[in-house]
Amino acid sequence: ATLTKKYLITTYPQPFVDFYTKTRFLSLPNAVFNLQNISTTVKNDWTIYDSSGNVIQASSLRDPSFYVNQAGYLHVRLIGTNSYGCTDTMTKENYLSTMSEGRVYVPSAFTPNKNGRNDDFKPSLYNVRSGNYIFRIYNRWGEKLFETTDTDASWDGSFKGQPCQQDTYIWTVNGEYINADMFSFRGTVTLLR
Repeated sequence: ATLTKKYLITTYPQPFVDFYTKTRFLSLPNAVFNLQNISTTVKNDWTIYDSSGNVIQASSLRDPSFYVNQAGYLHVRLIGTNSYGCTDTMTKENYLSTMSEGRVYVPSAFTPNKNGRNDDFKPSLYNVRSGNYIFRIYNRWGEKLFETTDTDASWDGSFKGQPCQQDTYIWTVNGEYINADMFSFRGTVTLLR
């Protein structure tokens, strides 16, 4: 004997789940990633997590914005549910990246006395591109004593091979952070003999 039942099994379409963002790489602080959902879903569960699996943020919005304040690569997972209750998952590993903000620190004094400590003067740079960089030193009358485009170069306290006298000098530093933001700083440094 054979038993046949019509319409016992009902199949529903699987949802299509995908997303993108126009900006995948941002600098800190206050990096905001705006994600665009291109899924065929009615319910969305987003998770942003780091390489160790720690959840950074989550959202149930269709097109969320995530505020990130830590450096590194981030994974994005979207679990989408369609109107039939069927789910699908899209995970993009290392999809977002944040970099520490660039910084320029310039000391206020140096002692070029060849004792091995504070003998030269230069800015300390963090996340600064080597292109578009220029560092200059002037005396109080505006005469340029030193200029370089090398991020590793420093001023030794001399001009035309002769030691400069103890005094206050003016410095300028211009350049570009790795996130393409430009910077321009100026100040004074005291040369102590």
